[in-house]
Order: sequence, then structure tokens, then C-alpha cells
Amino acid sequence: MPTANFSQILDYLQDKIPARGKEKFPGERGIQRMREFLERLGNPHIDYPSIHITGTSGKGSTAQFCARILQAAGLHTGLHVSPHLENLRERIVVDGEMIPEADFTKLVEQMKPVIEGMKVTELSSPSYFEILVAAAFSYFSQQKVDAAVVEAGLGGRFDGTNVLSSSVSVITNVGLDHTQVLGNTKEEILTDKMQIIKAGNTTAVTGLTDGGLLEILRRHCLEKEVRLLELGRDFGVEQVRVSNGAVYFDFWSNELRIKEIKLPTPADYQAENAAVALAAGWELLKAQNKSPSETQIRSAFDNASFPGRFEIINQDPLLILDGAHNPDKMAALVKSLQAAYPGQKFSVVFGLKKNKAAYSILKALEPVVIELLVTEFHQSIDLGLNLQYPASELLEVAEKTLQVPMQLIPDSHQAYLTAIEKAKATGSSVLVTGSLYLVGELRSIIPAHEI
Repeated sequence: MPTANFSQILDYLQDKIPARGKEKFPGERGIQRMREFLERLGNPHIDYPSIHITGTSGKGSTAQFCARILQAAGLHTGLHVSPHLENLRERIVVDGEMIPEADFTKLVEQMKPVIEGMKVTELSSPSYFEILVAAAFSYFSQQKVDAAVVEAGLGGRFDGTNVLSSSVSVITNVGLDHTQVLGNTKEEILTDKMQIIKAGNTTAVTGLTDGGLLEILRRHCLEKEVRLLELGRDFGVEQVRVSNGAVYFDFWSNELRIKEIKLPTPADYQAENAAVALAAGWELLKAQNKSPSETQIRSAFDNASFPGRFEIINQDPLLILDGAHNPDKMAALVKSLQAAYPGQKFSVVFGLKKNKAAYSILKALEPVVIELLVTEFHQSIDLGLNLQYPASELLEVAEKTLQVPMQLIPDSHQAYLTAIEKAKATGSSVLVTGSLYLVGELRSIIPAHEI
């Protein structure tokens, strides 16, 4: 039988995404299936220490920062993120390089007999997300990484990544998102997410600052006998400022103090993500008997990139992409926009996943929007296409929330072109936001010279 090519492997994986109307959240059965799947693959996830990251906002950036810190300190480092923006291979990275197409194709081909063999079991065959997580774990093992940084997909307790017994567990923060799965309160959501912290972990690191939530997390860590490092108590940021399109901040902890760390982004919220990442990375490096220099740490941050997160694509007209998809993310984005571009208003190309808090997200967006172009993304997502918030329904919410001109343009490409053409004619600015899937879809059609 001829070997499949990369395109055929993508088609194979696409078939693992639930059809319209059949999206699923795997729950207990899913985590059992993931354990069985990895067992049949030889348990590759136990071959290296890991940093496991969850949270409502900032977990993707924190994961990227963590990986860069470990790599700058000389560790051969794997990175798993979810979701991807444009290319599925973004989810599996070693030392900053995406898995090559040939390696990914070969890897999934090797996994196929196990995937298909599980169809006849009571657990059924692994899902799209589970296959990609297992592929990342397997690739990291094959590459003999020194450590891996693993971003969770959804929540914690039943997430496909929660087979790890990580050296360091990270909870960035908690807000109201994915409430249909994780719970209707921040306390319920934290209770789900903190299940990544298990007995046997060495350290947990958190960016939580809410006293009530911290108390829940402290009790959990005490029960599991895991040391907890807290933002503002055990480490933190000071003197955060934005200058010439970059963020500068001072980092402090009980063991480390560095002044004027530079992040190449005007998004001031990234300072706390960077601090959480540095605290977590430092803990893993200590366990590896590594002590990165200040120069190495600065270089890890100074060369960071943030695709789809306050990403400035163009200056004339100003075009910013940011996948802010919950109220906390949108509030942080708006705060950063107001700091970087005082008084500036944006034509906003906006789309959401279904079950998102549309009213609260739009309300948070209100201070910076001058016109709203409501649209839809068409990328297949891990849990099924029908998680798209229909543009017509989203427009109804927007009309009750915002007092600005609006257009309904379901085709995202056309919505983007409409906004850009108007911006070029009037000198206005454009913001694409509301969903990382929308950002990824449009980023893929923006001319390469503009990125």
C-alpha cells in the first residue's frame, strides 16, 4: 500500500472531527480513552518532564514564553499548543520549529493501526484532538526532548492533556468561558481546571489574584502536597510601561530580580503572562540543575512573537488581529488598545463561537469600536463545525448592545476586504477579533508581505 502524503493525512484527521450537530465533550470516557491510547503507543508522555498549563486567558502566550525560556537556557524543548491559527503543525513544535510535514505524516501513519484498532473497543477510537495531543507526545519522545511545555485544550479535569504528571502545573487565571462544559461560576471552572495539579507534582504556579479563588486553589494544593507559587506573593511584575510599541516591566521573585524586561508587543497584559511563565520555567530549570543567565532570559522574551494576539499586521492602514474570545480577554485587549492608541476607534470585524458570552464581550469592546462588521469563520474546529455563532443571531445581540453602524457580512473574507478598503479610503483602523478561529482564517488570506 502506498504511503499517504501530508494532504491525505489532513483529510484522515478531518474525518475525526464530529459532523454538524454531533459535537461532543468527551468527559470521563475521553480521559480513559486517552490513557488507553497512550498505553498502546508506549506511554511517550512519561519520557520527559513537563510544564502543564491551563487557564481561561493567557495560557497560549504563557506556554510560548515558557518554551522560549527553557530553550534559551539550553534545553531541547517541545511545545504543544491548542488551537492552531493556520497550520495544524503549529501544535507540535520542537525548539521553535514546527514538526515537518514528512515527520507528521509518518507519525500519524504509524499511529493509524492503534487508532483504527480502538474502534472496536468500548472506548471507541480517539478524537481529532486526542490524536494530535498523542502525536505531540510521541514526537517529543522521538526527538528526545529535555522537557515539554503542554497547553491544555479545554478545562483541566477531562482534557486530553491531563494524562500528564507534570513537574510544574500552571493556572494562568480563571474567567467565565466554556461555561456549558466547565461550570457557570468561576469557582466551578477553577475546580475543573485545577485538576491538572496532582499529587506527585513538584510545584504549581498561578496568575490568579482573586482571594476567594486563591483560597480554593490553596486548599487543593495543600491536599495534594504541592507547593503553590502565587503572582503578587511569591513573584510579580512592577513598573509596567508601554513605549515605542513594546512593553517593559521589572520581574521579581524570592530568587530572581530583573529590571526592564522587554516584550515586543504593545499589549501590557503580556507582562503578567511573561512573569507566570518565568516563575514556572525557573522551577523546571532548577530541577534540571540549570540556571539561565539574565541575558538568556532577556533574549527569550525580546525575540518572542504573538501570532493572533495583539498582532499588528499593518500600519497604513492600522490592522490588528487579536483572538479575544471571552469578556476578560476582550477587556484586556481594549485596555491595551487604549494605552497604545489613545482615542483611536476601530472598524471591527467580529465573529464568535457559539455559547460565548456575546453580550459581555461586545460590551467590553464598546469603548474602541466605531463600526461593527459581523461575520462567521468557516474553519473546522476540534469539536465540530456547528460551534459557529450564526452571524445573523450575533448581529441581533450586537444591535441590543452597541450604538454604532453595523453590517452583516457572513463571508469573513468579504468582511475583511470591506473593512480594509474603507480604512484605506478614510484613514481609519481595523481590528479583527472575537475568535482565534476567525483570526486564523483571515490571517491565512492576508498577503504574506503584510505579515
